[in-house]
Amino acid sequence: MADPGPARLPPPKPPKPPFFSGEGEDLKPDKLKRWLRTVKKYLARSGLNDDTPGVADYYGFYTEGKANNAFHTLDTEEENLTLPQLTHRFQQLFEASTNTDDTYISKSTHLPPIPHEACEGWGAKLSNSS
Repeated sequence: MADPGPARLPPPKPPKPPFFSGEGEDLKPDKLKRWLRTVKKYLARSGLNDDTPGVADYYGFYTEGKANNAFHTLDTEEENLTLPQLTHRFQQLFEASTNTDDTYISKSTHLPPIPHEACEGWGAKLSNSS
């Protein structure tokens, strides 16, 4: 009898996506986009894609709090809820228009300008140190 070779291991099972709440840390810039991307990749491992009928329901399974309330409200309003409808509503509700600016950058990173007088003599000091 021939040696069947090494046994094949099943592929690793990815962890479930985090829940999106639409509150607190979930309101930080790009958090919604990262969550949508994570759920999309997770569902793709099961053979579901953005065009799969009812795929928006699977995204809704990974919501909680305000986001879950928003999902159920939208699901009631729309007869056949699509992913673009869900994404658009979540962007309206949970993605601030200021997400493209530096709202979350610490104020300590904005240093005050150096007075001109403080720079006098630097050229001579630098040339003497070499």
